[in-house]
Amino acid sequence: MHYYQVIYRIQKNHGPYSGGSIRHPHMLIVGLNHYDYRSQVKEMDFEGITIDRGRGVECNLSTHPRAGFFEYNVILTDWDQLDRMAEYLQILAHWILNHVNRRCLSYNFFFYRWGDKLIAKAVPRFVTSPLYIGYSIPQVANNLDDMVTEMKHLYF
Repeated sequence: MHYYQVIYRIQKNHGPYSGGSIRHPHMLIVGLNHYDYRSQVKEMDFEGITIDRGRGVECNLSTHPRAGFFEYNVILTDWDQLDRMAEYLQILAHWILNHVNRRCLSYNFFFYRWGDKLIAKAVPRFVTSPLYIGYSIPQVANNLDDMVTEMKHLYF
């Protein structure tokens, strides 16, 4: 099999609820020979309320989370702004562990090649909702605008 026939899934785990099998923060590259994860991903998974935007990179709070109340997207369209993307991810890690919820100890970063974009989704992790596990129904928080306002005040 040639390398281009394999779909790679890249993610970063942090914390006891991140779903990782190792307790320390780590990143994974998983080669999926017979499964294309992109078939389960939609453009709207990356839509959201803009928190901050610069040339070629945007940070937003998802209005269509895949799994939980709050998810954040960092969308890179200019590869020269990769450092800014990394800064956004550092801010999101700090925000998730210190401001989302006192009990939030864990998060995942998921990375997607989406057309000509590189997208990272930052997901705070808790014990997973039974609505999501049983019926694939994500719960969406009703205070998204308040979260964006607070983040802008703290970080931008």
